[in-house]
Amino acid sequence: MVRLFHAGLAEAYEKLLRTVVVRPLKTLAVSAVVFLLAMATFIKVPINFMPESDTGQFGVDMELPPGASLDAMQTVADKAVKLVRSSPEVRMTALTVGGTNDEAYKASLYVQLKDPKDARPHKGDEGPAESPAGRRHPGGESCVSDYDPTGASQAQPLQINLIGTDQAALNAYAEKVIARLKQDKRLRDLDTNYRPASPSRRSGRLEQMRSTASTPGPREEIRAQVEGLTPVKFREAGQEYDVRVRLRPEQRDLGANYESIYVPNVNGRLVRLTDVAKVRSETGLATIERVDKGRFIQIKANLAPKVGLGDVVSSVKQLLGRELPPPKGSATPSSASPRTSRR
Repeated sequence: MVRLFHAGLAEAYEKLLRTVVVRPLKTLAVSAVVFLLAMATFIKVPINFMPESDTGQFGVDMELPPGASLDAMQTVADKAVKLVRSSPEVRMTALTVGGTNDEAYKASLYVQLKDPKDARPHKGDEGPAESPAGRRHPGGESCVSDYDPTGASQAQPLQINLIGTDQAALNAYAEKVIARLKQDKRLRDLDTNYRPASPSRRSGRLEQMRSTASTPGPREEIRAQVEGLTPVKFREAGQEYDVRVRLRPEQRDLGANYESIYVPNVNGRLVRLTDVAKVRSETGLATIERVDKGRFIQIKANLAPKVGLGDVVSSVKQLLGRELPPPKGSATPSSASPRTSRR
């Protein structure tokens, strides 16, 4: 059987070779047409095409509004774990509550899938990669990304770094860019480190404060009342535990109890805080990141299926160069290593 196949192949090749030798011009013309048709197919191929990852594992980053407690994040994360583990395709999950910079409102989930031959998906199930991101928890966000064996979720393919000296102008510019990118259907899981924090109250010092209250005294006193102090340790069975002392929850609301707060003056005597300071409510950022002494905001996103990264990057460059140019004193470098300051 094999010999007959090779004999037929050799005979067909001999006939083709005779035809090519007899008609060289037609052979060149046909070859040119085939070459041009093959090159035309590249028009439909995206630039820097990135195929979907299929490593059998991925990460889910979850985030609540800044200011959320660790307990609230734990509750939401537990629900996400339960949702993911309800899929028969999931083999193992690992949950970490809390961010790398001590952010209580962040959590990350590692998901490992079963071998395809061992999984038994049934009709009506959602894929594990769709469940965490598809069902948004109230007031929070989640993002699915490829998992890095070094122990963290990989960065999203598209990253736009905005750097400026004026934080207010940079915030306004970032909001415009984010709103414009949300209209691009080639992008998904659009995310940014620009997170407005929960409203906070600040006490502005008056001229009278210089003579009646010490500068660090009011600040340390108010922080101790709200955040608490750890003046002693509790020892049991060779272990030490910090004992935190602070006001009751209903007494920590500075807005409601501002008139009843007393702070020490330079002589150690208590004076009413309203006599030496005034309060105002502000909304800042949850984290402040800096690069080269400038404020830093990063916008990142995943790509939709069959979308080339090069095509998206070209569109973003045109957007930032023509439609939305950076404000004066701002720049959009290709890469940066930020330093984070937490409020």
